[in-house]
Amino acid sequence: MMFCPKCLCEKTIVNKTIKTPNTNERYRQCLECKYTFITIEAIRTDRYWLEYAEYTLDSNKKEDKRQGKFSFEQ
Repeated sequence: MMFCPKCLCEKTIVNKTIKTPNTNERYRQCLECKYTFITIEAIRTDRYWLEYAEYTLDSNKKEDKRQGKFSFEQ
């Protein structure tokens, strides 16, 4: 299950998947608001992706606070 980053709806579809040796990049669309976004599935032990995920989570939390949205706690 993947939540839409715009409206937080859990109904999304995968329009396309691009596979590489270390990642899967998925192009998704929300069925509620029609927003399109990309997700990346990567090997967790790769330090680059761990740092990228931490940066993304921090950025999203700051953006959510500015827009008055709630973010999911981990």
